[in-house]
Amino acid sequence: PISGLDYIVDIAVDGAGNIFAVEDKEGVIIKIPPNGGTPTTFKSGLYAPFGVATDNGNNLYVSDSGNNGVIVFSSGGADSIRIGSGFSFPDGLSVDKAGNVFVADDYNGAVKEIIPTGGYYTSPALPAGLNFDSNTGIINGTPTTATPATTYTITGYNAAGGTTRSEERRVGKEC
Repeated sequence: PISGLDYIVDIAVDGAGNIFAVEDKEGVIIKIPPNGGTPTTFKSGLYAPFGVATDNGNNLYVSDSGNNGVIVFSSGGADSIRIGSGFSFPDGLSVDKAGNVFVADDYNGAVKEIIPTGGYYTSPALPAGLNFDSNTGIINGTPTTATPATTYTITGYNAAGGTTRSEERRVGKEC
């Protein structure tokens, strides 16, 4: 067990076994590695976050209740987009296998479904030196470290739903 955390209101576990804990008072998401490693701050600066969930691509969904929105963070945490609208204190949320997001819209007394309609996500996170634009799906930059061949999955969403493409690429400087 991990102790010493305050005001934890929700948790989610991704496919890699990382635990994400929502700490409401400070507006942060804490990432706890598999097997109880040292917790780190995954994201900060949220205003009254309450719900958290992950999808099949290990993207993290957070209900940012104080800002009446839902934010999706890419698996590496570098990219984020806001999805859905018209919320009044979104609370708990869940993601189904198709990538549809269900949100408890507390002050509107409703459960709303969000079908992602635009944006790209990559999993796992890209190596240092490469940047991923979640609006266009374009990767640019120059790798600064050597990396093994890795399968990167890019998921793109539009009005019809999501689709993924996986490719194995050596990304990084050769040793």
